[in-house]
Amino acid sequence: MAPAAVRKSRRAPRGATKSQIRSEESALGLRLPEGLRRRLTRLNGGSLFALGDVWYLFPIGAQLSSARRLATSISRETAQFRAEAGAGFANELVAVADNAAGDYLVVDASSRVYVWRPRDATMEEVKVDDWFAEEWEPSASRVRAEATLSVEGALEGLASGDHRAVVIDAPGPDFYVQFSTDGQRVAGEAIGSANMPRLVAYHVDPRLRAKLPPLGWSPPTEAEGHGNWTISWPLNDWDAGKAASLAVRTLEEAYGVDPGDLMIGEAPARGGRQKEL
Repeated sequence: MAPAAVRKSRRAPRGATKSQIRSEESALGLRLPEGLRRRLTRLNGGSLFALGDVWYLFPIGAQLSSARRLATSISRETAQFRAEAGAGFANELVAVADNAAGDYLVVDASSRVYVWRPRDATMEEVKVDDWFAEEWEPSASRVRAEATLSVEGALEGLASGDHRAVVIDAPGPDFYVQFSTDGQRVAGEAIGSANMPRLVAYHVDPRLRAKLPPLGWSPPTEAEGHGNWTISWPLNDWDAGKAASLAVRTLEEAYGVDPGDLMIGEAPARGGRQKEL
Protein backbone atom coordinates (compact mmCIF):
# COMPACT_ATOMS: atom_id res chain seq x y z
CA MET A 1 0.00 0.00 0.00
CA ALA A 2 1.38 3.39 -0.91
CA PRO A 3 1.54 5.97 1.88
CA ALA A 4 -1.40 8.34 2.17
CA ALA A 5 -1.11 11.84 0.72
CA VAL A 6 -0.02 14.02 3.58
CA ARG A 7 0.96 17.47 4.72
CA LYS A 8 4.64 17.39 5.69
CA SER A 9 6.97 19.58 7.68
CA ARG A 10 10.56 19.22 8.80
CA ARG A 11 11.27 18.26 12.39
CA ALA A 12 13.79 21.04 12.87
CA PRO A 13 13.00 24.27 10.99
CA ARG A 14 16.12 26.36 10.43
CA GLY A 15 14.90 29.69 11.69
CA ALA A 16 11.92 31.59 13.05
CA THR A 17 10.77 34.83 11.47
CA LYS A 18 10.74 38.08 13.38
CA SER A 19 6.95 38.17 13.26
CA GLN A 20 6.79 34.66 14.75
CA ILE A 21 9.12 35.68 17.54
CA ARG A 22 7.05 38.81 18.25
CA SER A 23 3.88 36.70 18.34
CA GLU A 24 5.46 34.29 20.83
CA GLU A 25 6.71 37.17 22.96
CA SER A 26 3.24 38.69 23.00
CA ALA A 27 1.77 35.40 24.22
CA LEU A 28 4.50 35.05 26.87
CA GLY A 29 4.22 38.66 28.02
CA LEU A 30 7.88 39.69 27.67
CA ARG A 31 10.60 40.40 25.14
CA LEU A 32 13.34 37.80 24.79
CA PRO A 33 17.00 38.86 25.10
CA GLU A 34 18.27 40.44 21.89
CA GLY A 35 21.01 37.86 21.41
CA LEU A 36 18.52 35.02 21.75
CA ARG A 37 16.16 36.69 19.29
CA ARG A 38 18.94 36.87 16.69
CA ARG A 39 19.85 33.25 17.36
CA LEU A 40 16.26 32.06 16.85
CA THR A 41 16.08 33.74 13.46
CA ARG A 42 19.09 31.69 12.39
CA LEU A 43 18.20 28.37 14.06
CA ASN A 44 14.90 27.72 15.80
CA GLY A 45 16.19 25.47 18.55
CA GLY A 46 19.46 23.54 18.58
CA SER A 47 22.25 23.38 21.13
CA LEU A 48 24.05 26.13 23.00
CA PHE A 49 27.37 25.79 24.83
CA ALA A 50 27.34 28.20 27.77
CA LEU A 51 28.27 28.33 31.44
CA GLY A 52 30.36 25.18 31.04
CA ASP A 53 27.35 23.12 30.00
CA VAL A 54 25.38 22.15 26.90
CA TRP A 55 21.91 23.69 26.76
CA TYR A 56 19.12 22.81 24.34
CA LEU A 57 17.18 25.86 23.22
CA PHE A 58 13.42 25.52 22.99
CA PRO A 59 11.97 26.49 19.60
CA ILE A 60 9.37 29.10 18.82
CA GLY A 61 6.25 26.96 18.50
CA ALA A 62 4.30 29.62 16.58
CA GLN A 63 6.41 28.97 13.47
CA LEU A 64 5.20 25.36 13.12
CA SER A 65 2.26 24.32 10.96
CA SER A 66 -0.97 23.11 12.52
CA ALA A 67 -0.34 19.74 10.89
CA ARG A 68 2.57 19.01 13.18
CA ARG A 69 4.32 20.21 16.35
CA LEU A 70 7.71 19.65 17.85
CA ALA A 71 7.92 17.84 21.14
CA THR A 72 9.07 21.04 22.87
CA SER A 73 8.50 24.75 22.50
CA ILE A 74 9.19 27.82 24.60
CA SER A 75 5.52 28.08 25.57
CA ARG A 76 5.18 24.43 26.51
CA GLU A 77 8.42 24.30 28.50
CA THR A 78 7.60 27.56 30.25
CA ALA A 79 4.31 26.08 31.45
CA GLN A 80 6.17 23.02 32.73
CA PHE A 81 8.83 25.14 34.42
CA ARG A 82 6.21 27.26 36.18
CA ALA A 83 4.39 24.15 37.39
CA GLU A 84 7.64 22.66 38.74
CA ALA A 85 8.80 25.90 40.37
CA GLY A 86 5.48 26.26 42.16
CA ALA A 87 6.22 29.83 43.28
CA GLY A 88 4.64 33.14 42.37
CA PHE A 89 7.87 34.61 40.98
CA ALA A 90 8.00 31.86 38.33
CA ASN A 91 4.98 33.36 36.58
CA GLU A 92 7.18 36.33 35.62
CA LEU A 93 9.84 34.11 34.00
CA VAL A 94 10.11 32.31 30.66
CA ALA A 95 12.04 29.06 30.13
CA VAL A 96 14.25 29.19 27.02
CA ALA A 97 16.50 26.12 27.37
CA ASP A 98 17.37 23.09 29.48
CA ASN A 99 20.49 20.98 29.92
CA ALA A 100 18.82 17.53 29.80
CA ALA A 101 19.61 17.16 33.50
CA GLY A 102 16.57 18.99 34.86
CA ASP A 103 17.99 22.53 34.99
CA TYR A 104 16.46 25.44 33.07
CA LEU A 105 17.75 28.67 31.56
CA VAL A 106 15.04 31.26 32.23
CA VAL A 107 14.72 34.96 31.45
CA ASP A 108 12.75 37.80 33.01
CA ALA A 109 11.11 40.91 31.57
CA SER A 110 14.41 42.82 31.84
CA SER A 111 16.21 40.18 29.73
CA ARG A 112 18.19 38.98 32.73
CA VAL A 113 19.09 35.29 32.50
CA TYR A 114 18.99 32.79 35.35
CA VAL A 115 19.69 29.11 35.92
CA TRP A 116 16.85 27.40 37.79
CA ARG A 117 17.81 24.13 39.52
CA PRO A 118 14.63 22.37 40.66
CA ARG A 119 16.52 19.68 42.60
CA ASP A 120 17.41 22.18 45.32
CA ALA A 121 14.95 24.92 44.31
CA THR A 122 17.69 27.50 43.70
CA MET A 123 17.98 30.20 41.06
CA GLU A 124 21.19 31.99 40.10
CA GLU A 125 21.57 34.97 37.78
CA VAL A 126 24.06 34.26 35.00
CA LYS A 127 25.42 35.92 31.88
CA VAL A 128 25.29 34.26 28.45
CA ASP A 129 28.09 35.86 26.47
CA ASP A 130 27.33 34.23 23.13
CA TRP A 131 23.92 32.85 22.14
CA PHE A 132 25.53 31.48 18.97
CA ALA A 133 28.07 29.18 20.65
CA GLU A 134 27.27 25.79 19.12
CA GLU A 135 30.47 23.83 19.59
CA TRP A 136 28.49 20.94 21.01
CA GLU A 137 25.78 19.13 19.09
CA PRO A 138 22.83 17.25 20.64
CA SER A 139 23.68 13.66 21.47
CA ALA A 140 22.32 10.88 19.29
CA SER A 141 20.16 9.68 22.17
CA ARG A 142 18.59 13.11 22.60
CA VAL A 143 17.89 13.45 18.88
CA ARG A 144 16.30 10.00 18.93
CA ALA A 145 14.21 10.87 21.99
CA GLU A 146 12.99 14.14 20.44
CA ALA A 147 12.09 12.38 17.21
CA THR A 148 10.16 9.73 19.14
CA LEU A 149 8.19 12.36 21.06
CA SER A 150 7.37 14.16 17.83
CA VAL A 151 6.11 10.96 16.22
CA GLU A 152 4.11 10.11 19.34
CA GLY A 153 2.37 13.47 19.21
CA ALA A 154 1.28 12.82 15.64
CA LEU A 155 0.17 9.25 16.38
CA GLU A 156 -2.09 10.38 19.19
CA GLY A 157 -4.32 11.79 16.45
CA LEU A 158 -5.16 8.25 15.33
CA ALA A 159 -6.68 7.31 18.68
CA SER A 160 -8.59 10.61 18.88
CA GLY A 161 -9.94 10.22 15.35
CA ASP A 162 -8.28 13.41 14.09
CA HIS A 163 -6.16 11.55 11.54
CA ARG A 164 -6.74 8.65 9.19
CA ALA A 165 -3.06 7.90 8.68
CA VAL A 166 0.37 9.07 9.82
CA VAL A 167 3.46 8.59 7.65
CA ILE A 168 7.01 8.87 8.96
CA ASP A 169 9.73 9.11 6.32
CA ALA A 170 12.86 11.04 5.32
CA PRO A 171 14.41 12.72 2.28
CA GLY A 172 16.32 10.51 -0.13
CA PRO A 173 15.24 6.91 -0.74
CA ASP A 174 11.51 6.71 -0.12
CA PHE A 175 11.72 4.66 3.08
CA TYR A 176 8.67 5.06 5.27
CA VAL A 177 6.63 3.65 8.12
CA GLN A 178 2.90 4.28 8.07
CA PHE A 179 0.15 3.80 10.65
CA SER A 180 -3.54 3.92 9.77
CA THR A 181 -6.80 3.05 11.49
CA ASP A 182 -10.25 1.90 10.48
CA GLY A 183 -11.69 2.80 13.88
CA GLN A 184 -11.24 -0.74 15.23
CA ARG A 185 -7.58 -1.54 14.70
CA VAL A 186 -4.34 0.30 14.03
CA ALA A 187 -2.33 -1.13 11.15
CA GLY A 188 1.35 -0.42 10.68
CA GLU A 189 3.32 -0.82 7.47
CA ALA A 190 7.05 -0.55 6.74
CA ILE A 191 7.98 -0.30 3.08
CA GLY A 192 9.04 -3.62 1.58
CA SER A 193 11.69 -4.20 -1.05
CA ALA A 194 9.01 -4.94 -3.66
CA ASN A 195 8.07 -1.24 -3.55
CA MET A 196 11.63 0.05 -3.95
CA PRO A 197 13.77 0.60 -7.04
CA ARG A 198 15.47 -2.68 -7.90
CA LEU A 199 19.01 -1.60 -7.04
CA VAL A 200 17.93 -0.13 -3.70
CA ALA A 201 15.95 -3.28 -2.89
CA TYR A 202 18.95 -5.48 -3.68
CA HIS A 203 21.04 -3.75 -1.03
CA VAL A 204 18.32 -3.18 1.58
CA ASP A 205 16.33 -6.44 1.55
CA PRO A 206 18.85 -8.59 3.50
CA ARG A 207 18.96 -6.00 6.27
CA LEU A 208 15.16 -5.79 6.44
CA ARG A 209 14.89 -9.57 6.79
CA ALA A 210 17.45 -9.52 9.60
CA LYS A 211 16.24 -6.44 11.50
CA LEU A 212 12.46 -6.23 11.14
CA PRO A 213 11.23 -9.57 12.60
CA PRO A 214 12.91 -8.97 16.01
CA LEU A 215 11.08 -5.63 16.17
CA GLY A 216 7.73 -7.38 15.69
CA TRP A 217 7.12 -6.83 11.97
CA SER A 218 5.62 -9.60 9.82
CA PRO A 219 7.05 -10.10 6.31
CA PRO A 220 5.02 -9.32 3.17
CA THR A 221 2.63 -12.00 1.97
CA GLU A 222 0.97 -12.61 -1.37
CA ALA A 223 -2.43 -12.51 0.31
CA GLU A 224 -1.96 -8.90 1.41
CA GLY A 225 -0.75 -7.94 -2.03
CA HIS A 226 0.96 -4.64 -1.19
CA GLY A 227 4.48 -5.92 -0.54
CA ASN A 228 5.04 -4.14 2.78
CA TRP A 229 5.98 -5.42 6.21
CA THR A 230 3.05 -5.23 8.64
CA ILE A 231 2.05 -5.08 12.28
CA SER A 232 -1.32 -4.35 13.89
CA TRP A 233 -3.06 -3.81 17.24
CA PRO A 234 -6.64 -3.41 18.46
CA LEU A 235 -7.25 0.33 18.76
CA ASN A 236 -8.18 -0.01 22.45
CA ASP A 237 -4.89 -1.83 23.15
CA TRP A 238 -2.64 0.50 21.17
CA ASP A 239 0.02 2.71 22.76
CA ALA A 240 1.10 5.72 20.71
CA GLY A 241 4.38 6.00 22.61
CA LYS A 242 5.39 2.41 21.93
CA ALA A 243 4.36 2.72 18.29
CA ALA A 244 6.43 5.91 17.97
CA SER A 245 9.47 4.16 19.42
CA LEU A 246 8.92 1.27 17.02
CA ALA A 247 8.73 3.64 14.03
CA VAL A 248 11.93 5.49 14.91
CA ARG A 249 13.85 2.28 15.70
CA THR A 250 12.60 0.66 12.50
CA LEU A 251 13.70 3.49 10.27
CA GLU A 252 17.03 3.91 12.04
CA GLU A 253 18.04 0.27 12.56
CA ALA A 254 16.55 -1.40 9.49
CA TYR A 255 16.59 1.39 6.89
CA GLY A 256 19.56 3.43 8.11
CA VAL A 257 17.61 6.69 8.47
CA ASP A 258 19.01 9.29 10.88
CA PRO A 259 16.26 10.20 13.41
CA GLY A 260 17.24 13.83 12.95
CA ASP A 261 16.10 13.67 9.31
CA LEU A 262 12.62 12.27 9.95
CA MET A 263 9.58 13.96 8.50
CA ILE A 264 6.03 13.36 9.63
CA GLY A 265 2.88 13.65 7.56
CA GLU A 266 -0.71 13.39 8.73
CA ALA A 267 -3.64 12.49 6.51
CA PRO A 268 -6.97 13.90 7.69
CA ALA A 269 -9.60 11.52 9.01
CA ARG A 270 -11.79 12.26 6.00
CA GLY A 271 -11.15 13.24 2.41
CA GLY A 272 -7.60 11.89 2.12
CA ARG A 273 -6.36 10.49 -1.18
CA GLN A 274 -3.58 8.08 -2.05
CA LYS A 275 -0.28 9.01 -3.67
CA GLU A 276 1.75 6.73 -5.87
CA LEU A 277 5.34 5.81 -5.04
